[in-house]
Amino acid sequence: MDGGYGGRALVVRDDVRREVDCVLCYNRGSALGASRPLPWVAKAFGFESIQQYSRGDNQWPGDIAAWREAGGSHISVVTMGANLTTVDGHIEAIKRWRDVYNSVR
Repeated sequence: MDGGYGGRALVVRDDVRREVDCVLCYNRGSALGASRPLPWVAKAFGFESIQQYSRGDNQWPGDIAAWREAGGSHISVVTMGANLTTVDGHIEAIKRWRDVYNSVR
C-alpha cells in the first residue's frame, strides 16, 4: 500500500491496533504520557521518553522519576535548542544530564 510519500505504509493487524489503543487510552493526560504504571502491554511495545535538556537540571530528576515509575524502557535527551554552540558543549551537556540520570533512584 502506497503511503502517499513514495514509501510503503504498513497494515496494522487489528489485535495490535487494539493493544496500542488500550495503551494510549490508559495513559492519556500526563506530561510524560503515563499517569501510572502501564499494564503488560508496555513491555511488548516499550516506552520511550525523549527528555529536553533545555528544561533544566531542576526539572530532570522529576521527569526521569516519572518515566521510571511509568515503566519506561528507553530514555534519551535532546540538546538541540539549548543554545549550545560547539560539539563539545553538546557532549558536556549529555554528560551532565547523565550524571543527574544516574543519581535518580
